[in-house]
Amino acid sequence: MLRRERWFDSSPPAHIIGVCRSGGTGRRSRLKICRGNTRVGSIPSFGTIPVKPVLSVPPLDNNWMVGYTHIISISNFWRQAMTGIRQETQHSSYDLNRLRIYNSLMGLLHLGQAIAIVILGWGKGLTVPITTSYLKAGGPGGMPAPTPATLGTFRLGPAIAIFLLLSAIAHFVTILPGVFEWYKANLRRGINYIRWYEYALSSSVMIVIIAELSGMFDLSSAIMLFSLNAAMNLFGLMMELHNQTTARTDWTSFIFGSIIGLVPWVVICLYFFSAAASATGTIPTFVYYILGTIFVFFNCFAINMVLQYRKVGKWRDYIFGERVYVLLSLVAKSALAWQIFFGAVARN
Repeated sequence: MLRRERWFDSSPPAHIIGVCRSGGTGRRSRLKICRGNTRVGSIPSFGTIPVKPVLSVPPLDNNWMVGYTHIISISNFWRQAMTGIRQETQHSSYDLNRLRIYNSLMGLLHLGQAIAIVILGWGKGLTVPITTSYLKAGGPGGMPAPTPATLGTFRLGPAIAIFLLLSAIAHFVTILPGVFEWYKANLRRGINYIRWYEYALSSSVMIVIIAELSGMFDLSSAIMLFSLNAAMNLFGLMMELHNQTTARTDWTSFIFGSIIGLVPWVVICLYFFSAAASATGTIPTFVYYILGTIFVFFNCFAINMVLQYRKVGKWRDYIFGERVYVLLSLVAKSALAWQIFFGAVARN
């Protein structure tokens, strides 16, 4: 908004000179005229926009209403010119209201599977230990020696239901009145907060279960793997949040998230292949399939993001990528849940 100072009436005519600014998308423009000078605040743009010195503001008379009418007109013109490109990016060929039905269906599918697994696998299945190590005196040379201890056990059946229920809750929260309007507004801006918060929890539970099946029973290691995987997903949120304010796609968050997300898989493979190579190690056959299929699905999420930001084919529309995320989530969780159920729950 152009702001009029009280001493402005006696000053010479002010002219808006050639101004251009790159970056800073999504922030409100502000120009301030003081004694004929132009001060430029944060101007949203998608590149360098040359502005010719064609607008001028004549000295204002004592009629404040007339003066402010001119000021408001110039401000509206400037705002429309600077945000026109941004409005084009919000257009989608998909009816966003149909996403309420889509999320409702996905929520019911997740919830139905969770209930089925709890009912069919209640009191059955593989029991996984939770261990840790403490330092205890009496080691070689008088040094403390690590002493393993079992803290408890848990059944895989209820653990499977946890990540399915988390996804169901996220979908049902999305379609709530008020939340759904906020969800649609965020999609128009190219961001989905609910998705990344849900992934940070549900996929981290998944990665811990896969690690347990590979022979990693240590509680401290499980906490670290959970945290690293959650951080990877939060970097996905940062990718979308950061690129709200950039003229060109910045891949920094994506790169850091990919590096962090790779660490849990390295740890899992160390346990898995060490046990497979050992003469006494026994890895169930179904775990081989889980390790391969879920690793592929996890990487499909990253590929979907790359296609979105590269605007390849149908991924030019952000909403198409959102629908792919939802479908990938259902397929990946269902694949892990039923592979574990038939491999380690129903068989036992």
